[in-house]
Amino acid sequence: MPGTEQPAARSVGQQAVPAAGTRAADVAQSAPGVGTGAGGAAAPMLEIEDLHCGHGELEVVHGLGLTVAAGQTTALVGANGAGKTTTLMAVAGHVRVHRGAIRIGGEAVAALSPMERVARGLAWVPEGRRLFGDLTVRDNLVVGGYSRPAARQRENLGRVVELFPRVGERLNQRAGSLSGGEQQMVAIGRALMAEPRLLLVDELSLGLMPKAVGEFYAAMNTLRAQGLAILLVEQNTQHAVRAADTVVVLESGQAVWQGSGEAARQDTALIESYLGLSPDEPTENDE
Repeated sequence: MPGTEQPAARSVGQQAVPAAGTRAADVAQSAPGVGTGAGGAAAPMLEIEDLHCGHGELEVVHGLGLTVAAGQTTALVGANGAGKTTTLMAVAGHVRVHRGAIRIGGEAVAALSPMERVARGLAWVPEGRRLFGDLTVRDNLVVGGYSRPAARQRENLGRVVELFPRVGERLNQRAGSLSGGEQQMVAIGRALMAEPRLLLVDELSLGLMPKAVGEFYAAMNTLRAQGLAILLVEQNTQHAVRAADTVVVLESGQAVWQGSGEAARQDTALIESYLGLSPDEPTENDE
């Protein structure tokens, strides 16, 4: 509201996290603190502090800080080349971290291998799905849960089919014969077979028919309600700001805005400058 003082930035670890609608460039470093979720004080499932990372010697992300709590979704949005996918790859252990901290469930993981991070509760849905096209849908799902006992794999498969009933109808088909939307269901299901606490999703709606996008966001809301922490990269900014508890806007590898999804929808300058929408164009949440 006009004339209302914005709340001060709160701190998580040593990285200042801005109050809703705060420009990241205006946030100062503050004393260590503890992340607070919607239901009260809670340690974040994912903490990123002063992250500098990239491909080899090329640094792509510069000083990023964010948190994702259990049962919450944080969306990374920005133009192509802003560093969104590189951030996910750094969390998953697939690109070099030059400096900074990454913690999952309070444990530092920057020195751990990708497989060790999976054991800590991380799962990744990569851009482009990356399924084994010549294997059946069932086999692709089993690959995701390879580290779980057979009984748990059966239970987890049942949960995947409950979330995506169409997957249950396609279990014996080759994954490469599925539609793009069906392949995305299998890619998400494969990640869920690992029983993650933290789910990284790269370009959830890329290549999907518009009518299918809502189905996937409904699935994300179901997983969030079950307590999963979700870090989402999305080129469909309307859906991202609608679905996310927190929105982080990246530009040239730096966070230029950080706040709630509601604040993002209400920030006219943000909408014009970074989200690629006209200030007169409603988000789907407003229609």
